[in-house]
Amino acid sequence: MKFKYSTIASFCIILCMMMPAFAVITVEHINGKAAYKDDKQWKPLVLNQKLEVGTKISTGAGSSVVLDIDGSKITVRQLSMVRINHNMASSEESNTNIGLKYGAINAKVKKIAAIRTQFKISTPVATSSVRGTEEEVSFGPQSGMIVKVLEGAVGMENANGIANMIKGKLVFQLKTDQARPEFLLSDRMGNTLVKLYLDSMTDKEQSMLEQFGFDTGANPGKFVTPLDQAKAKAVFKLIWQ
Repeated sequence: MKFKYSTIASFCIILCMMMPAFAVITVEHINGKAAYKDDKQWKPLVLNQKLEVGTKISTGAGSSVVLDIDGSKITVRQLSMVRINHNMASSEESNTNIGLKYGAINAKVKKIAAIRTQFKISTPVATSSVRGTEEEVSFGPQSGMIVKVLEGAVGMENANGIANMIKGKLVFQLKTDQARPEFLLSDRMGNTLVKLYLDSMTDKEQSMLEQFGFDTGANPGKFVTPLDQAKAKAVFKLIWQ
C-alpha cells in the first residue's frame, strides 16, 4: 500500500514539473496615471499588483508603467495600450507575448541560462522576437511599427512572412499600408559625418553651397547646378560604433 501511494505521489510530482505554469508578472513601478482591464471595466493599476493573461494596460499623458516578468523589465510609455497575450513558463522554457495596440514600450529581456526564452512583442503589422536584449518598440496608425535595438539583436517578421534581423544601428519600420519594411538604414540617411562635393565643383561653388545651403536658386529646397548630372567616384570606409 505504501509503495502504491509513493508511486502515485512521484507521478504527480513529475506531472507538475512537466506542466507549464504562468510566469509571474508584477507591476514594479507606476508614474502618473495608469489603468488595467481584465474583464469589462477599467480599474486603477496598483503597485505590486499581479497581472494575468488577457489583461490590458493603458497609460495616460506623462505616465509610464514598469512590469517585471521573471526578471525581464517592460516599460509601457505614455499614451500607450498593451495586452498580455501569452505568458507561460516551465523549468525548460519561457514564452511571453505582449501585444502593443498603440504607443511605445521598452523591453529589456533577461536571458536565463539553460532555459529557452521566447519573448515577442506583437503589433497589427509585425512581431519582434528577442532574447537577452533591449529594444524600443512603437506603433501608430501613421508611422506603423518602429523597432530600435538598444542592445543585442531582434528578429522581425510581418504577416507576409518577411523576416529581418535587426541589430546595431539598424531600425525596422513597417507601415500599415506596406508589404515590406523601410530600408533598414533609413534613419541614418542624411546624417553624414562629412560633406561630399562633386569633383568638378569649383571652390567658389562649394563656398556658395556652404553659405546658402539648399535655399539657393529659383527652387528653394533643392540646390540646382549644371553639375547635377555629373558622375563621380567615392570610396567609403564604414565604422560602426
